[in-house]
Amino acid sequence: MADTEFTLLPGLQHLIPGNEKPEERAGGMWSSKAGRFVQGMAEPVAGGAQLLAHATGLGTQTADSAVDKLHNLYQASRKEAGLTPEDWDYWAGAGNMVSPANMLPGAAIGRVARAGASLGRIAATGAATGAAMGATQPVVTKPGESYAAEKATQIGGGALAGSVVGPAAHVAGSAIMPPITQAARGLMAEGVQLTPGQMMGGLPKYVEDIAANLPFIGGFVRNAQADAYQTYNAAAARRALAPLGDPDFNAALRNMNTGYEMAEYVGTVLGDQYNILHGMSAIKATPELETELGLLVQRAQRGLTASHAEDFNRIVRNEIYGKIFNNPMQVADGHSIQTITSELGRAQKTLSSSTSMNEQDLGGFVQQLREVIDKELIDQNPGVGEALKRVNRGWANFVRFQKAVGSKGAEAHEGFFNPNQLSTAVNESEQSLWNKSTNRALMKDLVVMGKQTLPNTIPNSGTSERTLATALLGGTAVVSPQMALVGAAIPAIYSRQGQNFARAVLTRRPRGSGSIANALQRYAPVQGVQAYSAMNRGTQD
Repeated sequence: MADTEFTLLPGLQHLIPGNEKPEERAGGMWSSKAGRFVQGMAEPVAGGAQLLAHATGLGTQTADSAVDKLHNLYQASRKEAGLTPEDWDYWAGAGNMVSPANMLPGAAIGRVARAGASLGRIAATGAATGAAMGATQPVVTKPGESYAAEKATQIGGGALAGSVVGPAAHVAGSAIMPPITQAARGLMAEGVQLTPGQMMGGLPKYVEDIAANLPFIGGFVRNAQADAYQTYNAAAARRALAPLGDPDFNAALRNMNTGYEMAEYVGTVLGDQYNILHGMSAIKATPELETELGLLVQRAQRGLTASHAEDFNRIVRNEIYGKIFNNPMQVADGHSIQTITSELGRAQKTLSSSTSMNEQDLGGFVQQLREVIDKELIDQNPGVGEALKRVNRGWANFVRFQKAVGSKGAEAHEGFFNPNQLSTAVNESEQSLWNKSTNRALMKDLVVMGKQTLPNTIPNSGTSERTLATALLGGTAVVSPQMALVGAAIPAIYSRQGQNFARAVLTRRPRGSGSIANALQRYAPVQGVQAYSAMNRGTQD
C-alpha cells in the first residue's frame, strides 16, 4: 500500500501545543497572576459592550467574537498557570470584583446602606444591583444555546445573590456594632439608664413596648422603663448641680425614689451656696439698680392683673427699697441679702406651684426680680462674682426642673416627669423666643433626646406582676419547659444586672469594631454580589 499522507483536521490542530490560535496562545504575562487579574477586570467591560450590542442589534457578531476571544485567552491562561477545572482563580475573581463596570451599578446599594434604610429596601436595592451586575457579565454561547436565555440566568442569579447578601451584611454589621440612636447616646452620656429597646429604637423599641403590655412578664419590662425615667429625672437634676462641680451629687440623686425628694435636695444645696456667698457680699443702692427695678415694675403692670401687679409692687417696696434704698447707709450687708433672697425664693416657690395661672405669672416676675438682685451682686462683688454666676446657672436649671416636678402630670408619679412635661416647664421658664425655637434654651436638648427615646407615659414599676410571674415560672416549667425558658429570659434580661450587661454588650466593642461594621454594611453587599459574578467567571467552563 502506498504511503498515504494524513492531515490533522483543522478542528483538532489547535489542540496540539504550538498550533494554538493566536488568542489561545497565552504565555507570558497573561498566564501570570497580574495577567489573569487584568482579564478578570476586562470581562465585565466586554460583557457590558455585548449587552449593549444585543440590546440595539448593532455589532452583535463583533461583540460576541470579542467575548469568545477573551474567553479563550483566559482558558488558555488558566491552563498555562496549571489550574485544573476545579480550581477557583482568585486573581481573576478579584479582578472581576473590582472592575469599574461592576463598581458603577454597585455604588447604589452602598448609598442605601449608608442611609440606614430598612432591610426590605436594602434587599430590593441589592436585587436590582445584582441584576445590573449580572447583566454586565459576558456570555459565551455554544451551538444551540441562546444569548437571551443565558443572560436571563445571569441576571436572575445576580438579583438573588444581591437580595440575600445585602441584608445579611447589614445584619452582620449591626451585630458587630448595634445601631444605637444618637439621642440614646446623648442620654446615656447624661447618665440615663436606657433599656435595650430604647437604645436601639425602631423595631427593637416597638417589640419591647409590646412586651411591656404582656401579662406577668410585662412587669419586668416596665420596671426597667421606670428606671430609665428615674435616671432621666436625675439627669435633669444634675444639670442644676453640675455648675457647682461636686461629683458626690450623683450618688445622692441615684438613691432618691421621688421627684419631690430630688427637688428638695437640689433646692437645699443651691440655697446653702447662696447663703454662704451672700454672707460675703454687699449691695449698694445705685441709679442702675433703680432703673432696672423701674423697668421690671412697668413690665409687671402690663403683664399681670391689677391686684397681682400691686402685690408685686409691694414685694419690691418691702424687700428691695425697704432693705437697700431706705437703709440709712443705702447698703445691704450679707445678712440683709440673705433675707432678701430667701424671701424672694420662698415667694417664688409658693406662687409657681399654685394652681392659679395669675399667681404663677406673679411667681415668674418674682423670679425675674431675684435675677436682677443676683446680677447686681455679681457686678458689685467681683471677688465672689464667678462663684455666684455658677450658682445662678444652676438655679436657672433648677427653676425648670422644679416646674416639671410640680406639673399636674407628674403628681401621679411622685414628682417624676416625662419629656413633654419638662418641655412645658422649659418653654414657660424661657424668656427668649429665639431660644424657645432652638436647642439653646436650658434643658431643651434633654427634652428633644427624651422625646425621641422614652415612652410618652411613665410606666408603673410592675412590682405585683413581677412577683406573680416569678411564682408562676415553677408551674410553667412542668407544663412547658420551652415557655418557662422564654418566661425566665425576660426577667433575666430586664433585671438590674441584666440591664447592665445589655448596656455593656451594646455599647462596648473592641477598638476598630465600628470601622469594621461600617465597612461591612457599606461595601460587603456590593462585593458580595460581585463575588457571585466573579465565581461564575473564576472557574474553567
